[in-house]
Amino acid sequence: MWAANHAHLDVRHSQVAPDGTHPSSRPINIGAFVVTLEGRRAHVEAFLHESGLEDFAVITPATLKTEVNFAQLRAMNKINNSHLVAGEIACTQSHHHVLRQFINDTTLTHAIVFEDDVVPNPNVLRRLQASKGKNGTSSASSSSHVLVSLIEELAATSHTLGWHGLNLGRCYDYCDVDVDLQRVSSASYDGNASPPLRIVHSCRPLCTHAYMMTRDGAEHLLWTKVYRSAEDVRRQEMSRFGNLRYFSVTPRVFDQARAEGGGAGGINEKQGAELPECQPMDDPEAIHENIRRICSASLLRKAGFQ
Repeated sequence: MWAANHAHLDVRHSQVAPDGTHPSSRPINIGAFVVTLEGRRAHVEAFLHESGLEDFAVITPATLKTEVNFAQLRAMNKINNSHLVAGEIACTQSHHHVLRQFINDTTLTHAIVFEDDVVPNPNVLRRLQASKGKNGTSSASSSSHVLVSLIEELAATSHTLGWHGLNLGRCYDYCDVDVDLQRVSSASYDGNASPPLRIVHSCRPLCTHAYMMTRDGAEHLLWTKVYRSAEDVRRQEMSRFGNLRYFSVTPRVFDQARAEGGGAGGINEKQGAELPECQPMDDPEAIHENIRRICSASLLRKAGFQ
């Protein structure tokens, strides 16, 4: 059930949390946040309207790369990687700003965060709409809010799976070593040959244009005060070392609108063309070597990777 507050939704679930408490005894409150440059605001507003989120999302201005003070950050020993560029630091600061907004609102239990180039994955959206139609709820109203229902279902899995974060738009991941954790029931329609929508533990879930966080997850991310890598790489590294339980949804629920304005208009300056969900296997030997280098041993054992 959506809350009257324009900043979050309120929905009750019956799953049992890992600590033995019952989430159904209190509401799961999901705050929706979008980080945007002013020039992308029209796209953001259109996305929120089409996704059924326009009455519940908070749009937050992104930190500009021109606002990053490298000299000051270096003087304060806050940069530990000479290859980082201003856009990457600005992107991290933008995400940390909305995560602090999330943490400061003590009524919220989860946040879903979008960047200003986000668009729904059309294949997943069609599947969700078809699933609603199969269940006899294919009205225009219900069809336009299928993503809201999916977000509610995914948020509840933080109790059953114990994740801190859930990447809804991963890119360049090593999908060959995905470990299946749970299928998503709201996309269970089997009228096509597409793979089932599911939550997986993956090795390298890059990209930050769409993700969910619990309060614990946000606090983990905000704890680090030194810039060592781009935000998506840092999450992958934290997941590898067990500091962040960061899972993914596949097929990804959200893509990026790279065709509109060439990518450089969004808050990520280094991206241009559409980014694939899975790393292309153009050099299998080199990729397998990198998988062994950056993926945790426990994940590779579960995936049966040799």
